[in-house]
Amino acid sequence: MGFLMGALALTSLFGTPISGKLVGSYGYLSLSIFTGISLVVGSILIFWARLRLNRNIFAKQ
Repeated sequence: MGFLMGALALTSLFGTPISGKLVGSYGYLSLSIFTGISLVVGSILIFWARLRLNRNIFAKQ
């Protein structure tokens, strides 16, 4: 739980200035692209970690 809160705090700390700079310099489209790329990269990392632990994508029931 603490590790998760720490990760969330870091992303909140660094994400806000990056977002403000992107909007101020390039507009909201660049912010949307940055957000989308961040979500896709995070999803790929979670999927990769899942495959490293177990090759079965879905859990057995």
